[in-house]
Amino acid sequence: MNKKKMFKEAYAPPEPLHKEEFLRHAPIQPVSTTAFILSQIRYIRKWVWGLDIILLCLSLIGTFFFRWKILYELSAMMPLLALTMITESGRSEYYNMAEFEQSARFSLKSVVLARLGILGIMNVFLFLCFTLVSNVSMDISLIRTGIYLLCPYLITVFLCLWISRRFHAEEVFYLCIGVTVMVCLGVLMLHNFAIAVYGGEYFVWWLGAALLSGIGAAKECVRIIKQMEEFVWN
Repeated sequence: MNKKKMFKEAYAPPEPLHKEEFLRHAPIQPVSTTAFILSQIRYIRKWVWGLDIILLCLSLIGTFFFRWKILYELSAMMPLLALTMITESGRSEYYNMAEFEQSARFSLKSVVLARLGILGIMNVFLFLCFTLVSNVSMDISLIRTGIYLLCPYLITVFLCLWISRRFHAEEVFYLCIGVTVMVCLGVLMLHNFAIAVYGGEYFVWWLGAALLSGIGAAKECVRIIKQMEEFVWN
């Protein structure tokens, strides 16, 4: 016991000097929710913003050169917007920084939700632009135009979230790219080989697919958030 006590005393860390004084004069500056969300804009990778700008420019150019099929082209581009959201939400796991960020001032869940909110607003803006451009270029109702664009997007989001919850971070990135490419090609194939499915009699199937995909994506989001909370608890 004496030796144990001697070792403890020999290797005991020194008492911190002026600790209370330092804590009094170095308070943590409060950060509002709005300021925190805006601060996350600069952490979103530049290629994401670049892709959004390119897609917006292509939609505007397409109204002059591909007017009669602009809806189908934009519908095939919508999965790319879904891919940007999924890749940004999984960056911490991909770079093995999730555990470290859990101990930061703002939790990983808060950071992910903030970035998803920013990208979600941008995607809604692009979706509205695509819908208006397609509706002006083609003689289809606004609701049908929106569903034709929204359906591939929601399918991609649901499948990528399902993958993100079941596979390791290193695999998720490439699997999500594969799913996105498959959905894009699927939409292009529908346009080239089964254009009749865009007829009014098939609209109910598009609507059903969009609703089911949206519900599935929402459930996967809730499950992923619960996984994050369980990780923090552990």
